[in-house]
Amino acid sequence: MSNLAKLGQMMVEASQGEGSWRKTALNHKIGNITIDTCDTPDCGWETGIERGSDSWVIVEEYDGEEEARKGHLKWIKAIKKTPKMKLEQCRTAEEWFDG
Repeated sequence: MSNLAKLGQMMVEASQGEGSWRKTALNHKIGNITIDTCDTPDCGWETGIERGSDSWVIVEEYDGEEEARKGHLKWIKAIKKTPKMKLEQCRTAEEWFDG
């Protein structure tokens, strides 16, 4: 199944109030910055960061939950230290679409 198809399924689940993939999500707010790590249906474990009304930036992907939990804590520390740090997508749109 392509990432696009997986994303479509995820959106259907979310609109129906479902989304078991969010049950293990880690979510932390620092002021208006949200750091969210979860096991997504389309790409697996990843951390995304949103600053207020900015778009989400997926900053890191992981092979499993333990690595994701460590990565989540790493991003909390990094944002606390440098809230305005430059964030970069860990993959291009083309890489995601081809996944």
